[in-house]
Amino acid sequence: MNKRLLALGLAVVMLAALAGCGSKTPAPPASQEPEATPPPADAAAAGQLVVGVGAMNGDFFDGWTYLSANADVMNLINGYGTVAYTDDDYFMFDPVVVKNVTEVSQMDGSVTLYFEINEGLTYNDGTPVKAKDYVFSALLHCSPALIGMGNESFAGYAPYLGFEEYTSGRSEAFAALQIQDEYGFSITIAAETNGEPNFPFWYELTYFHLAPLPMHILAPGCEIESNADGAKITGGFGTDMLKSTLDSGSEGYRYHPGVTCGPYTFIRYDSASLQIVLEANEHYAGAYDGARPHIQRLVLKLVEDATMIDELGVGEVDLLTEISGAANINHGLDLVDDGKIMKAAYAHNGYGKLTFHCDHGPTQFEEVRRAIAWCLDREDFVRQYTGGYGVLIHSRVGQAQWMYREHQDYLDQALTIYTLDPEKAKEELIAGGWVYTENGGAYDEAAGGLRHKQLEDGTYIPLIIDWFCPSSNPIGEMLGSFIIPNAESAGMRIRQDFGDSVAFGHAVYGTGEKRYHMIGGGGGFDAVDSPWYYYIPDPVYFGTFNQNFILDAVLAEITQELKRIPPGDYDAYSEKWLVFIERFNKILPDLPLYSDEYHDLYNPKLKNYRPSALWPWTEAILRSYLG
Repeated sequence: MNKRLLALGLAVVMLAALAGCGSKTPAPPASQEPEATPPPADAAAAGQLVVGVGAMNGDFFDGWTYLSANADVMNLINGYGTVAYTDDDYFMFDPVVVKNVTEVSQMDGSVTLYFEINEGLTYNDGTPVKAKDYVFSALLHCSPALIGMGNESFAGYAPYLGFEEYTSGRSEAFAALQIQDEYGFSITIAAETNGEPNFPFWYELTYFHLAPLPMHILAPGCEIESNADGAKITGGFGTDMLKSTLDSGSEGYRYHPGVTCGPYTFIRYDSASLQIVLEANEHYAGAYDGARPHIQRLVLKLVEDATMIDELGVGEVDLLTEISGAANINHGLDLVDDGKIMKAAYAHNGYGKLTFHCDHGPTQFEEVRRAIAWCLDREDFVRQYTGGYGVLIHSRVGQAQWMYREHQDYLDQALTIYTLDPEKAKEELIAGGWVYTENGGAYDEAAGGLRHKQLEDGTYIPLIIDWFCPSSNPIGEMLGSFIIPNAESAGMRIRQDFGDSVAFGHAVYGTGEKRYHMIGGGGGFDAVDSPWYYYIPDPVYFGTFNQNFILDAVLAEITQELKRIPPGDYDAYSEKWLVFIERFNKILPDLPLYSDEYHDLYNPKLKNYRPSALWPWTEAILRSYLG
């Protein structure tokens, strides 16, 4: 066995850089104002900031159908993960949390990291954070009891040694986990998972990211038993307990995570007024750089796209993030020119799109997805919608990605540029077998009407697309005027529905009635962008991860190969990424539209606010204050 001690500080930062997560050309945070000096780290938090958000529901636990505001809340209330993401786009062991790390490489190819965490860390109720809370977190997320409740947060733990045995219930113990002592634990990553090697891995350091959960709240009276077989939860843990503590159907930690250890504490979610209230956690020891909240209360308030800029102008909200579209940006910049608000502009680390569900209805067939693309003048739409604050894109790319910046010219030449061409739409449909009437007669190209396709069982499926759009966003209505008439001329009928953020969540995740074939919206890339999870052709990943519900084996294999690029080998990663992007462009799990420039607009009382494409408002706010 090879042992080495990873001292915190420069050595760990360098290891994180080598772990493959850093951008080749990280962009500095963008802001209108010069960098301000935050108040002293020990200054008491004060004041209230109202943040306008676009979608929320009552879910605040990973693995269920939470929306964008909920994800922001979870980032703010949870903390003390072993691995931190920095403002210059690197991963490192968090020195506030991790005192020492020892790595052991086993003869079988598995790798174990032994963590010693710092003493003195506590939850917001004053309970100490200990090694058992980290081990409990992984045991809970992967437990058959939680999986049986419809939670899908287990996917990221697949490389852990003994994952299949534990999640299936064949073993009560999780072999990857061990308690060493009160403040020490270990994680073992298997040499391979389902026959696929886990090393090398582009984001290798993130294998060992683990954050604590309050065992005393979620599994009261339980303990962690650790032996040669691994770690397990004892003391009556199971589905009945989790239905009492985590999710009774309407109550529990899933809906009110009161005990956490992040910079903010969850106070309440008001489903009537659609507001979420957080308050500064006085027990919080700080982020990796020592940052702690200087704003006492954050209120996340649902805002409508049509009125949110006016709300900011009159002080009903204080911060709007990731504003896109010419109408809202220009309206906001008018207020900036008047001195009423401030701005911070940066490239979008993601893209606007139409999401296709590829497991049912006409959109299960790639020729239909391409035909829809040929029914839209994407260039004119992007010009009208972004007003110059965005670029037309042709695959799963975002302006902030270093791969996109490096290969933009090539992609514009190599990819199929879908534009308005109803004749090509018809060619796609004819080649795909959409050449029948509802009774099986030959479709009359001259007469037109609704096309049908004969399925393997002999029935005929109509070319009817049900399309869901969030009512709070004007893109759907605008897009409808671009697509629907052209689709009808090609023999397709598109039925457009609008709904609130709760209905949007059901549509995206495919929960409840499986009705919609196409969803309007956008997609942002995480710091750990992991397409190898999002296109796995296994129904267990459908919804939370594989939101396209797509079963394309080629796309899945390409993304798995992308995952296995050695950390830091940017040339190899870039080359395989291009293969992925070209495949995506051909089969269109999404119809890409634009990657735009985001603007955060805010009240001038907010100081030292410096977000960027890779440094969202939930991080920037910890370094900000009210003045």
